[in-house]
Amino acid sequence: MPKFRLNAEVTVSCWCEIEAESQEEALEISDGMSPALHFNGSGTFPEENWLIEDSDGTPTNVKIEQL
Repeated sequence: MPKFRLNAEVTVSCWCEIEAESQEEALEISDGMSPALHFNGSGTFPEENWLIEDSDGTPTNVKIEQL
């Protein structure tokens, strides 16, 4: 039986916490932060990363190839 690999994109929500004098400053600071998967014991912190806790989308732009 043939085997196929499917790749897709899924939207996720993320969040972080920034101490700043203004919203503009908070956006500038957050621009340099990387996303990270977050779960109990993951060692990720909202002051250092954009935290991803749950996938909350439907797979789109599916591409398929036969292996």
